[in-house]
Amino acid sequence: MFDTQPLWDKNLRRGYQLGHFALLERIGYGGEGVVWSAWDGRRQRIVAVKLVPTFGTDGAAIEQISEDFERQVHLVASLEHPHILPLYEFGTTEDYFYFVMQYNGLGSLANRLRMGPLPPQTVLHMTAQIVSALSYLHMRGIIFRDLKPSNILLDSQDRVYLADFGLARRLNFETRAFHTGRGTGPYAPYEQHSHYAMMAQSDIFSLGIMLYEMLTGELPWNGEMFLAVEQSQGPAKLPDPREINPELPPELATVLRRLTSYQWRDRPETAVEVFELLASIFPDGADPNIRMLLNPEAASYELAILFDDARHFLHKFADEWEVTAAPFPARLTHFALIDAACSATGTLQLQPNAVQRFFMLRGALAYDYKLDNWWGQVTDSQARLAACEQTILHEGETAVTLALHRLQSEPDMLTATGRLTTETVDRLLDLAVGHKNWALRNSVLSVLEQAVAPTHHWQETGLSQIADSRLAHLALGTTPQARQAARLVGRVRSGAAVRALLDAQETAGQAWLLAEL
Repeated sequence: MFDTQPLWDKNLRRGYQLGHFALLERIGYGGEGVVWSAWDGRRQRIVAVKLVPTFGTDGAAIEQISEDFERQVHLVASLEHPHILPLYEFGTTEDYFYFVMQYNGLGSLANRLRMGPLPPQTVLHMTAQIVSALSYLHMRGIIFRDLKPSNILLDSQDRVYLADFGLARRLNFETRAFHTGRGTGPYAPYEQHSHYAMMAQSDIFSLGIMLYEMLTGELPWNGEMFLAVEQSQGPAKLPDPREINPELPPELATVLRRLTSYQWRDRPETAVEVFELLASIFPDGADPNIRMLLNPEAASYELAILFDDARHFLHKFADEWEVTAAPFPARLTHFALIDAACSATGTLQLQPNAVQRFFMLRGALAYDYKLDNWWGQVTDSQARLAACEQTILHEGETAVTLALHRLQSEPDMLTATGRLTTETVDRLLDLAVGHKNWALRNSVLSVLEQAVAPTHHWQETGLSQIADSRLAHLALGTTPQARQAARLVGRVRSGAAVRALLDAQETAGQAWLLAEL
């Protein structure tokens, strides 16, 4: 796992095209590669793309590696289970191998565990789904080999998905010497650390460690020691989880220690047996709604899952956002997911209300994503102006430039809705003074000329003390914007700004300046 952005990832950017997939943003690092969200132009939906660098591998080697990857892709793509993340496509470029998968917007179990331990009922609910997927794999001779919270993805309905089959291999007991490989330290059993043959019980060991973490919120020994390594050096057993959470059942330690036995033969034979052991010590273990998850129905329709996630994000962000006090809260991928659901047809289409349409306009300005569409869906001039002002106040230079262009293209919006707020004017002039980008300065001053009504009497302060000072600063330059700034000083009749200009121009020709004022 990368701790920082790898150097080879620097070339990837929004809009980078891989076949009919256009990258949106980087959403994580994992295994040997990085994961980006992308727009699938053919299937019209958001997907996840994992990219692995070729590192200049020659063409013949890439062809051989591609064949290996192809075999792995065909194996994983052949799996059909509601709790195994679908893998859609594999491709290669000169620089990357890439895998295209279903996108799940709620992140991983690892993200969830950062907030603390899970209630036992939630653990049972998730474990039943994980066990169902493991049973499906094990019956087909496949060992997952890297079971850990970051490889368990979640959706908005708390459905779980086993993901990242980079280490999964078909188990062939006749050639099992070839089926070793690495896992992740704290979760890997002794046979995996030692590169010995692996079997279904190897995944069960990893599940035992993961259950400990789910119920306590911590890895054994805070991850500073690995149970399998300790076991290889002498008698060692999993710590009692009740040392961290005394409310857990006393029988839990015995169950988890059996799952994480040093010898694989001492562990439960099947994943279903793991669930039965766990269910026997928790009151909710007999809940039929949980037990039915062991035998799930066919995989949910992908568009229905994406629709559920999009609806979840729209309500979460639009309802909880302090609209006047913070940057746009949703990341680009989540915004694009909501946009796709709003643009869909049929029953799986979101119908945003006025508040939610305003939220989407703010996102479109923040990310320059489907801006014409959402500008057209918010027809009220006051709402459009508010969206532009909030973008100016809270977003970066690129988004501010978009907002300024919208204000310039519709000058009637400014005259119909009244002047910009003092806070917005101060922010605009701060940007104009602080940046050497002449186009941005020009846009700022042009918008202010449209927005500021002329004053007929001189006054000490025209816009605000801060704004008047910055206007004077801009007017002292030698660029074309200097004359624009001077005209604005005269337009607002700011005595303080004029004095600042005249004091600074004592030894210079003042004719042009006086003319503009």
